[in-house]
Amino acid sequence: MTGYAERIRRLREQTGKTDTEMAELLGMSLDSYCDLEMYDDELTTVPSVKQVRMLADILGVSMVRLLAEENLPPDSIEKINYEDLVRRTKEYIDVNCANQDEFEDQIGWYLADLFAGQESAWETYSIQFLQDLCRRLSLSWLETLPA
Repeated sequence: MTGYAERIRRLREQTGKTDTEMAELLGMSLDSYCDLEMYDDELTTVPSVKQVRMLADILGVSMVRLLAEENLPPDSIEKINYEDLVRRTKEYIDVNCANQDEFEDQIGWYLADLFAGQESAWETYSIQFLQDLCRRLSLSWLETLPA
């Protein structure tokens, strides 16, 4: 499997864009963007879900194609929409936790922005949040990526 950093660099080169252009389009510093092309973990931990979506759009690929193993067929991923993710999170808390604070402690994230709405959530959280949340909910995080 190609790492995220190499995949981003390769896709950027295919678009003919420079790293400076990419940084500007994403509203990032050049150093922050270059880190995406140098370190695999940067893509899942630093930019927001919204920025990763913008990156995928600029590179001309879906978020699933950008984030999944390269040999994974894109149509093999079922989609879980945002409202369903919120519903499943609340159900999990109701059944398995004393309260929201306990669940937040379990996953290591505050959920206020998740419950505030899709725009707030995708501007605030990283892909790592989706991975951590979905691991606890026994969901595939790839299924929760915005279309």
